[in-house]
Parts: sequence; structure tokens; C-alpha cells
Amino acid sequence: MKSSEYVIGKEYDIPQFFNKKFDTNEVWDYCGDNTNSDLDTLLVVLSWGGMDRKHAKSLLNNPDPVLEIVRRLRSKKFESRKEAFDYIQDKRKQGLLPGMGIGYFTKLICFLQPSLKGYIMDQWLAKSVNLLLGSPLIHIASKTWVSDQNTPAIYEDFCTYIDGLASEIGKSGFETEEFLFSIGGRKKGMWRGHVVQHY
Repeated sequence: MKSSEYVIGKEYDIPQFFNKKFDTNEVWDYCGDNTNSDLDTLLVVLSWGGMDRKHAKSLLNNPDPVLEIVRRLRSKKFESRKEAFDYIQDKRKQGLLPGMGIGYFTKLICFLQPSLKGYIMDQWLAKSVNLLLGSPLIHIASKTWVSDQNTPAIYEDFCTYIDGLASEIGKSGFETEEFLFSIGGRKKGMWRGHVVQHY
């Protein structure tokens, strides 16, 4: 709640639902409920992802460009994940999404138009795929940031790899994505520990 107040201002009527830590299933449910506003839905995704408050505030100083993207995703305007990535990355290159890099705008693709099966290309998923492939498909700057060198074609290859892995292990793409993301913090999950050690 305090994070959202800092980002959007105390004058905004923030839902009481925000006064908690969201789990992934709650984010799916919230984003899938069309009675929730585009702005509230955006705030839920950013909060779940732990976006730096200063970056979120910068993004929402002029919210129209990102809310237009939210509307397009929620109304299923994009025909493919590659098209969605290309559209959003173009807005970023125009300087219309300050504070929001690939790791965050792919969260929007993931949660707001799940039929695209567009997975979150943040550093942990990117590093996981690079390790499993044995080669650097996704460009990562300073070992932490999924850089703007990544193209829509790279995003498509990234998602296609996760789809293929999911098929091999008999899970959905989103379940596989969640497994690769693993658990961070002090008590890291087994896979996260492997990534930290070997990347």
C-alpha cells in the first residue's frame, strides 16, 4: 500500500486488496478480472514484480503510454507475443516508458494477455535459458539487466525454448517459467542457487 501511495499519490483511492503481498495466482486472478481498472491492474503487476519505486514513479509521471499498452493487451489486440514485444519495445525506444525495461514489460505480456504465452524475460529467466542452451541467446548487461539489444526475434526464440522445455517435462509453459524463476532471497531455491553459482 505504501509503495503504491508513493508511486501514484495519496489522493488516488488505492484498493484495500493492495495492502498485502501478492502471490502469482492472485496476480493472474486480478489481471483476468475485467472489472478491475487498467491502472490498478498495472499497479498489481508492478508491485508483484518488486519494481523499484522510483522507476515506477517515473513511469507513471505520464501514465498514458503504458496504460495504452495495458488496454491493448487486456483487449487481446496483439496476435502474437513477438508482435506485442515489438510494439512495446518501440514505445520504450521512443522514451515513452521511462523506468520500464524488458524484464518488466514482458511481465505485462505474461499476465495481461496470457493467450500469447509470452514469458517473463527478466534476468533470472534469461540466465536460466542461457545456461540450459549453453550459449548466450539473451543479452544481459552487467550480469543483471536484460538489455535493449534483445530483439522481438530473440524474445520469440526465448519463449519457444520454454515451450519446448515444457513439452519435454510435461508441464505448461507458465509452470515451467515459474520453475526456472525458482526462489530468491536468503533461502534460495535449488535452481536459483545453481544459476547464481554458474552464471
